[in-house]
Amino acid sequence: MKKKHATLTDRQFTYFSNRLLFWQKMLGVLDVEVLPEFKANKNGSLHADFVKFSTCGTLCITLNKTPREDQSDYDLDKSAFHEIFEGGYLSELRHLGRATYSDYEIETQTHRVVRMAENTIFEFLREKE
Repeated sequence: MKKKHATLTDRQFTYFSNRLLFWQKMLGVLDVEVLPEFKANKNGSLHADFVKFSTCGTLCITLNKTPREDQSDYDLDKSAFHEIFEGGYLSELRHLGRATYSDYEIETQTHRVVRMAENTIFEFLREKE
């Protein structure tokens, strides 16, 4: 039997959107406009994802309406931090690395750095709030 995916609420999307703007300001990622989106991901695996449009300075961040499991405010906050950190700091480096490294290597190392930031910077700044 296939497990039913969770369904996020409008309140959770509003919270996520507000946390995106908080982390954008806190991390100094002020050279892009952040556009939050809220839609279902067919496979339900991603909590959130981003697409950066470098030419117009826009970072579109999508929160998945139907993730595999329920999301607490803490989970949503961490996802917001993750997407701002990755999209704001690492997206251009990912693009440059494609000349030398495989997409798999870039994804692996990008998320290694983001996870380290989540476990240090995110936790430290969240405690200070």
